[in-house]
Amino acid sequence: MTSELLKDLMQQSKSLTVSEKMKLIIYLARTVSQEKKPARKWTDIRSVLHNPDYITDTQEWVLRTRSEEDEHLEQKMIGKIAMNEN
Repeated sequence: MTSELLKDLMQQSKSLTVSEKMKLIIYLARTVSQEKKPARKWTDIRSVLHNPDYITDTQEWVLRTRSEEDEHLEQKMIGKIAMNEN
């Protein structure tokens, strides 16, 4: 789309009613959400997977997530035991 066409559409939208503007916004939002992103090729992400920093970050994330989940479950169990004692 040329910038002239965009400017023209923006100018024309000024004459629309609020209801018509809302319909236009909804239409544009739907068309944008329906546009698909191009699929990534394995060759594009292969280098990322071989990057040692990426692997380390992933391992740290997994360990941290597991640790947080363990702590959460432990606190949950402590809360249940305390409730049963009362």
